[in-house]
Order: sequence, then structure tokens, then C-alpha cells
Amino acid sequence: MFTFRRKLIFSSLIIGIILIVLFANVLAFDEKIKWTCSSGWTPSDPHHLVALEWAKRVERLSGGRIEIECYSVGELVPAFEVRQAAAAGSIDCAHAWSGFYMGEDMANLLLASTPAFLDNEGYLTWLVGAGGMDFWQKVVGDELVAFCAGLIPPELGVYTHKELNNLEDFKGLKIRGPLHMVDVFEKFGGSGVFIPPGEIVSSFQRGVIDAAEYSNPTSDVAIGIHEVAEYQYLPGMQQQGHTIELIINKDKWNELSPDLQEIVKVACEAEVFADYPKWYYQDTQNIKVIEEETDVRKLSPEIQNVMVNAYIENCEKYAKESELFAEMWNSMKKFMVDWHRYSGYHSVEWADKESWLQKWENE
Repeated sequence: MFTFRRKLIFSSLIIGIILIVLFANVLAFDEKIKWTCSSGWTPSDPHHLVALEWAKRVERLSGGRIEIECYSVGELVPAFEVRQAAAAGSIDCAHAWSGFYMGEDMANLLLASTPAFLDNEGYLTWLVGAGGMDFWQKVVGDELVAFCAGLIPPELGVYTHKELNNLEDFKGLKIRGPLHMVDVFEKFGGSGVFIPPGEIVSSFQRGVIDAAEYSNPTSDVAIGIHEVAEYQYLPGMQQQGHTIELIINKDKWNELSPDLQEIVKVACEAEVFADYPKWYYQDTQNIKVIEEETDVRKLSPEIQNVMVNAYIENCEKYAKESELFAEMWNSMKKFMVDWHRYSGYHSVEWADKESWLQKWENE
């Protein structure tokens, strides 16, 4: 039988064990998780600023339980190597663009951007509403966990020193652009190269390229491309809608508790509401900056139509070369039938729009 003394000792041991377990759980809960993130952008680029805001948002929402040190392109990893680095575990995550990897599989194109057959509203609807996001994990592979980390406003078109009045003017142009854009320019006698954002302006100045695109007005102003080109031709047929990609090393992801995983995911989704509209507004102001330095023009309707058709023809070609691209492209095509037929009901014929805009501008 237990004596009173033995009962006291036994009870004390039980209480001690319970306190140790509780204390260990508290320490585990309070332990700060530190991640290293590499972005694909230069420090002043709005893309990188969005990456920094995402990292801050994760820290705020987690009550400081996750701390993410975010580095700009080249500080840790070159822009086109962030996926490999995250998969290998040399960095914990990366905030970049799927389009960097089109050369490996053109399926990356349909997650990176949509040419002019969809705008961002339609693109987001396909991604989130019609199942486009389901393909993302297939594209990046089993060693990574992938998320859409936000939208980028519509891109500008082509910066050049040469007028582009007809398709003949595209002959001989060597353009910096993503792979799918270069493929279209080659149809019209041009050629191209895809170089990192930080090298665009110097390449333009040295004559390595004689035409270029980068991104939306705010991003273009940040790298100064408008200061070294004579013309800017809109619209950006190559990317009317495009995304930011967040990829996380799978082992690091699995170490997170379910609530922290949800916080990382929600911080990505918040960019669409919190950052994208601000970015788009900045573009409405920065296009004025570009107009002061560069002759901004629109491509003719004839050129636009031919180019949209060329992007579609190339997508059909990519579908024959990649089974995954074909699966994604078929999904997008079926969506576009419904989207364009329905969204057409909402188009407004506003003949007096320009007169109202001029009136408001002068008030």
C-alpha cells in the first residue's frame, strides 16, 4: 500500500511530467521559424516589393512565429535558378515567375501569363474558378509546393528605336522577351533572347538587343527602360494577364503546423486585394512618366489581330510537344468559349467616353 509520503512523491512526479510536457509544447509553439526567400527581381522593382510585403504579411498574421528574410535577385540565386535552389533546399522558398522556366516545359506559360485572348479578370477566373490552379503542382514537381502569390497588372508592349507600322517592320528586330513572345516575333522575321530583368537596359544600350519588353509601367520605370527607347508600342499582346509564383521547399512546408500553412496560403491570396489594385493605380500614373520620355503608340488593329492569332497557333504547336501543356490548353480553351460569350454581354458601347474624359481632365 502507498504511504502518504509515497503518494505525495508519486503525485509530484506526475505533476512534474505534466508540467514538462506543457512547457515543451509552449516552447514548440513559441519557436520562431526562419525562412530564406529569394525573389526573381531587383531591389527597386515593384515585383520585389510585393515579395517583401508577402513576407511581412506572413510574419504579422503568424504573430511572429514565421520570419522570412527576402533577398533580391542575384544576392543568393540567379533569377532563372530559384526553383532548383528551393527544390534542393539551399533556400526555403522563392517568389518569382513561372515564365522563367518555359524553356523546360511550355506548360509554365499558362501559369505565368495569358496573351491577349484573356485579361487578368478572365485569367484569374480560369485559375481559381475553372481549375487552372490544379495544374500548378504538376508543373513544379514533387519537391516543391506552389501557390499563386498574386497578379501583375497588364504589361506594356514593345520598346524600340524603330517605328512598327506594319508586319514588315518586325523583320530583323532582335527583341528581349519571354519565349512565347520571341516565338511570335520569329514568325514575322524577328529574333529574340530572354535575359534577366536587371540586364535589359544595359543590353539595349550596348546594342545586344534593339527592342524589348519587360512588364507594366511601374516596373518599367523602376528599371529605366523608358529612358533608352524612342517608341513604346501598346498593347502588351504577350501578357495581358500574369501571375507571381511562390514556391516552397516541400520538407519546409511539411514542418509547418496546419494553421501556419493556412497563413502562408492566405498571405498569397491577400496580394490580389491588397497589392494588385495599388500597383495598377501606380501604373495609371507611371504611364505619364513614360509618355514624357517615349513616344507611346498603339499597334494597328490589323497587327493586333495577326499577333493574337499567332499566339493561338503557337499554343496549338506547344500542345503537340507537351502532354501537360495540351491538358492545360484544352482546359483554357473550353473556359474561353464560355467566358467570352458571357463577358460579351457586359461590354458597354460608350460612344461619348472620350468627351467625358476630356471634360473631367480639364475640371
